[in-house]
Amino acid sequence: MLTIKLNSKHVWYATGVVFYALLINLGSAWDNLMPRVERPIIWLTILLTMPLLVLYLYYIARVMHAFNFGSRFQQLPTTVKLILFLLATVFVIWVFHLILLYTVIVGRTSTSLFSMAYFKADFWFFIIPIFLYCIYLFFHPKLSLFSFGEEKRLLEENQLLKVNNSSLVNVNRKLVDIKTELLSQNRALSSSKEELKKCNENLSVEMKEKGHLSKQLLIEKEALTHVVALLSDRVKLLEEGMVISEEKSLPILWIESRKVHVLLNYIYERNLHRVSSTEILKFVFELMIMERVENAYFAIYADGSKWLLPTVVANQLMENPWMVKISKDAFVNMLYCEKNLKPGVHGSGKKDVVMVAFFRAIIDDKLGNERMTKLLKTGRLKERYDNFWEYDNLLKMDVARLYDTFHSDFVSDS
Repeated sequence: MLTIKLNSKHVWYATGVVFYALLINLGSAWDNLMPRVERPIIWLTILLTMPLLVLYLYYIARVMHAFNFGSRFQQLPTTVKLILFLLATVFVIWVFHLILLYTVIVGRTSTSLFSMAYFKADFWFFIIPIFLYCIYLFFHPKLSLFSFGEEKRLLEENQLLKVNNSSLVNVNRKLVDIKTELLSQNRALSSSKEELKKCNENLSVEMKEKGHLSKQLLIEKEALTHVVALLSDRVKLLEEGMVISEEKSLPILWIESRKVHVLLNYIYERNLHRVSSTEILKFVFELMIMERVENAYFAIYADGSKWLLPTVVANQLMENPWMVKISKDAFVNMLYCEKNLKPGVHGSGKKDVVMVAFFRAIIDDKLGNERMTKLLKTGRLKERYDNFWEYDNLLKMDVARLYDTFHSDFVSDS
């Protein structure tokens, strides 16, 4: 929908249109202006030129709108887009203007437009201003005289994203506070554990020194010893940040409810020494993203490092059920992913894969947020991503496959 709101921009455009109309019709006669000004037809020509220029401005704004919001143009490199934009605006307008001049001038006189005089004088007064305007508008599309509604919508979406980001920051702060409180409770439980151990030792000493203690005291001692043992195990589990299944040594929330984030915490609590490891031998749980660049494959690890993978190793990793292909250039380790995809740009048909915030921040810091955001987009393959989270599929997932090992050739600085 076309929208125009009068402001200072329109004053500048009106001034520019008047000046450009004078330049087109009088510019080539600047050294001998009066004979042309005295022609009766010249002022009518200037007046008719002004609405024609407004029509040109509308056409340029339309083309600019198509380049900004048309899906076929958004993926093109900037240089290619600029060349196509100039061809679609400057060249098309010039051809149209030539046809119009030919109809008005050549059709009524014997004058030829394709003389050297035209290309030495009038041509440059017409082509240079419109050429410079189109280049400037390409890099500053908001300054177009006409807008068509989508700009306002994009600004609203951008504002909404800022609000959501602020909410996420607040949630992250609350989580940090909760973590601090849990650590404090953990320290308190550790102190209680030491005190209980001392009590148990003292009780043992007293029982040895006092043989006349009753059977009831012995029973109480055994009960207390059992409590101490239970509390010791519980404190140990709390220190590790996880409740463990006695049968399979895996988190209960993973075994019963298939909570992937619980499994991630469980694995990293037991492998902190490998988070920044420079060893060539790697586990699958250390790998976050596998990126394909032309015919080469790169591994992006949880510490933000990026290593080159041999093709044979890359092919093996593709067969691992925890590695899911989200695009032709990227596989992600679902251990680090959130269940729900984030909506992408409206109309693009793509969505963004959301990774655990802590690890995403690490790779953004080392490899760049914009690059990672582009890499983590999924379109046609998002069904594979959704299928992974089906409960029946999660029941089949083997945690042991996260401990598969592989080798890299060397560390890449790119």
